[in-house]
Amino acid sequence: PGPARIDGAAEEELRRAIAAIQELRGWRDRIGAAPSAVLPARLQADGYERTLDHVARLARLDLAGANGAEPVATVAIPGGSVAILPSEAVDMGAAQRRIDERRAWLDTEIARAEKKLANEGFVAKAPGAVVEAERAKLAALREERDGL
Repeated sequence: PGPARIDGAAEEELRRAIAAIQELRGWRDRIGAAPSAVLPARLQADGYERTLDHVARLARLDLAGANGAEPVATVAIPGGSVAILPSEAVDMGAAQRRIDERRAWLDTEIARAEKKLANEGFVAKAPGAVVEAERAKLAALREERDGL
């Protein structure tokens, strides 16, 4: 199959669908929703006309029963967002406690890494690869904290 057979629009639709599924699954993991739970939700995004059923199935969402309930959370996806509606499967209080605990742990680890890198003896005597690994670890910790 040559370049003439590539459907750019279809590839873009799939890229958006995959990104949306990854965002929604990541959100589910962060709040601790049971993997088997199907969450009621409302799509507030464009560009999912042909992939909506797949996104809903793979992200474990029920978009059919989306009533006028106020969302308990909103998850950003390419082209808009998904409003997560109230259900027994979503305990936002417990989710917030987990996020707060993770943020506190990250803050502790960031402080430890910053102290280590501020130590001139460590930076001067440790192998360059070890110092760079610590800097990379610090950057990753900060990025995760900023994402919470």
